[in-house]
Amino acid sequence: MFTLTLHRLTIIPERKSLATTRKFFIRHHALFCLLLIALSTWPLINWFGKRFNDGGDEPWGLIPLTAAAYFAFRSYQQGTLHLTRHSARNAVGYLLMLISALSTLHLPPMLRAILALAGISFLFSSRRQSGWLMLLLLSMPALSSAEFYLGWPLRLLVSQCSAFLLDLVGLSAQSKGTAILCNNQLVHVDPACSGIRFLWHGILVAAWIATWHETSWMKTLRLVTATTILVILANILRASLLILQGIGLIPAGDLLHEFIGLICFALALLPLRFLIPKPNTSIVHIQPKKHNATQCITRYTCLSAAAISSLSLGSLKPWVGKVYTPSTITLQEFSFQGTTMNVVPCTLTSEEMRFAEHFPGTISVYRSGNTQIILREMNLATRKLHASRDCLRASGYEVSDAKEVTGAHNNVWLCYRALHDGQRYIVHERITSLVDQSTWTDVSQWFWHALRRPLNGPWRAETIIQREEELP
Repeated sequence: MFTLTLHRLTIIPERKSLATTRKFFIRHHALFCLLLIALSTWPLINWFGKRFNDGGDEPWGLIPLTAAAYFAFRSYQQGTLHLTRHSARNAVGYLLMLISALSTLHLPPMLRAILALAGISFLFSSRRQSGWLMLLLLSMPALSSAEFYLGWPLRLLVSQCSAFLLDLVGLSAQSKGTAILCNNQLVHVDPACSGIRFLWHGILVAAWIATWHETSWMKTLRLVTATTILVILANILRASLLILQGIGLIPAGDLLHEFIGLICFALALLPLRFLIPKPNTSIVHIQPKKHNATQCITRYTCLSAAAISSLSLGSLKPWVGKVYTPSTITLQEFSFQGTTMNVVPCTLTSEEMRFAEHFPGTISVYRSGNTQIILREMNLATRKLHASRDCLRASGYEVSDAKEVTGAHNNVWLCYRALHDGQRYIVHERITSLVDQSTWTDVSQWFWHALRRPLNGPWRAETIIQREEELP
């Protein structure tokens, strides 16, 4: 008599179901991996969006991000973008993604984003990989950080080299910090002349060229290095020409000012045409082999661990982060431009509390009539001291270009105008040492000074906001 055991009735359907599920995951392997990568980097994506909306960083990063997305889609259509099957590359990619996720509570978002992007580049394989990664790095909101750390050193380099160049052409020029004494006229090299944005746009062009021509990692590195050197030299030339404009040897005017910048930028990019590699027309498109079940399970496990760690630690970060309770600076009067004002302490608003939440020092706000006084004191060099211009811009103010002005008792301030809700304001800000009364109008300059001379502190950042008449 024919019999069928019970275990065959139950196990065989289960095996077929598992096989169907396994085929489904293997067929849509890349899609599930992209979903897990998005989840593992979700706190960074959230940070990315907030930085572009806070007013402190201009949304220039959307340009390289759009370019990177275009080249990735183009590679996908050509069949050259796929998940790598190389064991060592996969291991490095998993490790970097996990480190980025596990360091959510300890590392700043910028460093975690760099680790995550490096990990993603190891997990994917493409002919355009080097330029594509460079575009993604340029898309990060790092312009304000670059200006903070590199602004002062680059301004110092520009002033020294410009003075040497002007001296070569027969003009009497001498560098004094970030200012140049030329023909007995003192011209300041302002923060815009540091060349940070000049350099960013130049590297963006180099990254676009590298991605378009599908260059190797070494060729991309040589291209970016050459572009950096050329842009710095062009910026020195631009600063020298602007100094000639400042002392009256070249006609003044904003239009000519911008034209000089464009000409120097074009001169910097012109030599790149000789560095562009010839396109390789003999490339054979090789279809990647299908991933086996073991590789899929390993990748799902590692990326799922990174996603769970990133999401859980990201949700806990607001609750476990160290918060500095802003204490107040007790004052009854404040001197500004030779005038002593009686001041009244004010309660911090919600926006001011948000700015002061993680500030490692003391912060106070005072008012004297229509004048508002904001004081911030620090004992150490810190990146958390932002220029008041950036804070006002983040609060929705329209801010004009800033200029250095000399007030009573030769006090130097950074002065600019701000517009908000139909009201105009004149803003003065500076940083002063409470030890020897040294002053700085550039946060980057103060930061490097405070690192080299920590005993010169504590320091106080002073911001004076005076209201003008209402706009018609």
